[in-house]
Amino acid sequence: ATTYSQDLMMTELERVLSAYNQSGHANCNQPLFLFFANQIVHVPLDSPGEEDVQRCLDAGMPGSQDPLRLTYCAMMLKLDDNLGQLIGLLKDYGMLDDTLLLVSTDNGGDPPSGSFPPSAGCNWPLRAGKGTVFEGGVRSVCFFNGGANVFPEARRGSTIEGLAHIV
Repeated sequence: ATTYSQDLMMTELERVLSAYNQSGHANCNQPLFLFFANQIVHVPLDSPGEEDVQRCLDAGMPGSQDPLRLTYCAMMLKLDDNLGQLIGLLKDYGMLDDTLLLVSTDNGGDPPSGSFPPSAGCNWPLRAGKGTVFEGGVRSVCFFNGGANVFPEARRGSTIEGLAHIV
């Protein structure tokens, strides 16, 4: 049987959080820095499983007649599921209120352009995509989320529309 690499990484993430929690570090204000570079939505496009593809079809995903877009959708669903699983683990271990979570892409999507391996990203209405200096290549999305003990109440739920740089 084939194992999807993302499943291996999630298993290791669970192990690390469990070990941290069981060690007592969480109870003695011992900080934990966890860098989880989730590379699931990347070429080569490879569907995580038929159930994810079916979820895209069931949702009536636009462009589902394109096999690459369907695979891309399944990969995005897997990413979304993994993020939900991470947040669930942080809640289960009582760590969410003390966690600063930063989720970011590293570049714009890789639109289909005859490149090898083929991709299926879409940056519309921005021009071009990954590997270019046009907005579609360098603009991306990110968000910060902090538990109850991270951000002052006055700042929670706020949006910043300015530029940011993540290194």
